[in-house]
Amino acid sequence: MPNQQIIDDPFSSEFMETANKEMQTIHVSAASIPRRRVRQDKFVLHADLKKRLIKLISTNVPEQVKEIAQQIIDLTHVPTLNKYCNYLGLSQADYTKISYLDEDRKNRLDGQVGIQHIIKPGTEAVFHYRRNYVSHEPDRGHYDSKLVLTARHLGGDVFPIKGFVPENKEFTVTSYLWENGQRTQNEHVFNFEFKNTFLEKDSRPLRIRNSRLVSSASFYVDQSGYQDTGGYNLLGVSFNKTETKVKEVWNYKQRYHTSVGKIVRRLFGDIYSDRDITAFAEAYASLITVSNPLYDFAIIDGDAIKDAYYYENYAAQSGTLGSSCMRHRACQNYFDIYTKFPDKVKMAVLKRGSKIAARSIMWNIDGKFMFDRIYYTTNETQNLLKNTLEAAGYSTLFSVGKIYSMEIDLEGINKFPYLDTLCNYDLAKKILTNGCIEGLRYEFRNTGGDYYQYNSYNVDEEEDSDYSCSCCDNTVHYDTTICIDRGLYRDQRVCEDCAIYSDSTGEYHTTQDDTVNTYQDDSILTDEGIRLLDNTWAHQDDPELRQFENDFGYFILDEHDYLTDGNVYYYPNDETKPEDLYDSEEVNRRNSKRLSEIITNNSIINIHSSNNVGIGSLGIGTYLITNTVTGTSTTNYSNFSFVNENQPEEMVQDNNEEHLI
Repeated sequence: MPNQQIIDDPFSSEFMETANKEMQTIHVSAASIPRRRVRQDKFVLHADLKKRLIKLISTNVPEQVKEIAQQIIDLTHVPTLNKYCNYLGLSQADYTKISYLDEDRKNRLDGQVGIQHIIKPGTEAVFHYRRNYVSHEPDRGHYDSKLVLTARHLGGDVFPIKGFVPENKEFTVTSYLWENGQRTQNEHVFNFEFKNTFLEKDSRPLRIRNSRLVSSASFYVDQSGYQDTGGYNLLGVSFNKTETKVKEVWNYKQRYHTSVGKIVRRLFGDIYSDRDITAFAEAYASLITVSNPLYDFAIIDGDAIKDAYYYENYAAQSGTLGSSCMRHRACQNYFDIYTKFPDKVKMAVLKRGSKIAARSIMWNIDGKFMFDRIYYTTNETQNLLKNTLEAAGYSTLFSVGKIYSMEIDLEGINKFPYLDTLCNYDLAKKILTNGCIEGLRYEFRNTGGDYYQYNSYNVDEEEDSDYSCSCCDNTVHYDTTICIDRGLYRDQRVCEDCAIYSDSTGEYHTTQDDTVNTYQDDSILTDEGIRLLDNTWAHQDDPELRQFENDFGYFILDEHDYLTDGNVYYYPNDETKPEDLYDSEEVNRRNSKRLSEIITNNSIINIHSSNNVGIGSLGIGTYLITNTVTGTSTTNYSNFSFVNENQPEEMVQDNNEEHLI
């Protein structure tokens, strides 16, 4: 029988019948066999992160950096050849990082919707007021006022809530009754309970704005709950209608937060070199502010500087910005020294919407602008502005131990703001400086728009007299008084007994301030302190201060045990910590090893000032090199950085690729 053409479909009935009938060997092509498709999950990229990557591509960065960013944007399915990585988004805890889900959490959380409490437009705020007195026997000692919050009240922001705790307050109300033509007075004691609201750790403090019902200066709500700041008879505030449905895959508590470099490794494996990944991580970090959808960066001059000082234009009445002595309406005519010289003075601002979140005056020093002290609402906004300025090539002149001067003719100007650094003015030479001046000088360190006049730093008639201490009212000699830098008596002079010097800040506060002692037994203001996991304290700018992942609190590198992957820190007893972590002893061993390598490759390490220390880019933590000699250096410092002894650690340039990745 001649061979019959057999339909090449091994799963059809016709194929089987023909094969049995012909009893011949049939060769089936591989193309005809249905292929088993490997299931690939759809890759999900959060819109905010996509905006940041698009912004990165539009900037002046290397082509390889743009390529990596575009590759992430173009992903449609999760790569299967490397570690699973999906649902990429911004990290709310640290904007230099990226958050993601691994396959286990993605499968567990996908499709789930959780309830998160958030103060947002539509939330109802209930203000509880104490009655002062009544003309009858009171049956209730307080009354309530309600306000449905709008975006205008909240400054365009939302405020995640950590929890609610019932709080009881006891207060008295006076009643006045007329009996038989005589007035009697009675005191009535009441107990009142309200639902105290505590915000999440990454939420900025809440103040109600633009309301006739309550002043923004009356109270605020933060991680410690309701805080009374002078609200007239205000007992507390409760919030209703805060429940919000949130997809669990985007719940930041459920997500992993890691460095940008590690994300690139998880997505693309070894496609890109360490050099390319490091360049991408640095470029991403340098755009942390301008790419952050919450903030905008700008350099302004002229009358815009005056507007940036006014407190109603602040994003929040908190931090050093919220306590600035120049924020008041009465100070608005003090700023001619800034507004009339746009070629000499500018201001760097960080904005949230149209509101100022951080600001810094910039001075033209020898043809190059340098930034002064940063005033900020939170530590985050301080770092965002500083990082942006440094990435743009600007340096700071605030608290760096050097003398700076600039020529400026201030004739005709009668009112001046308080100046942080360039506060001395030489009338003869028309020079503004932070150095000493021989002869007649003005000092712009007055918060009332005036200035102090001195002659060669000699004690004038006013100083050569008795002085009443602003703190305790004791009479002392003027030249024994101390000018206070922080706290209740900022910019006032007090006696030596009332002044307390803080090593953490390098400035003075007083015995009347609310203070705590740090783990180093140093006195600091309580609102500048961070409580550690062992209930000791540290200053918020302590360079050794770190925070554990997963809400396990704060710790000090050299004081507490921790585990790390080289980028973030985990509490040793954290059951959710990842594998492949190493402890603090291993960190010290790696630092010592890297230090030996640096010294081997660079035979001479000299520092230009005996007041400086060398801090190597050794990954996690810092390592003290020396604090001694003065000289010049012939060393290649490509992997090494030097900073002033009091300079925060984040100002040290870090070239360690392992740390970045």
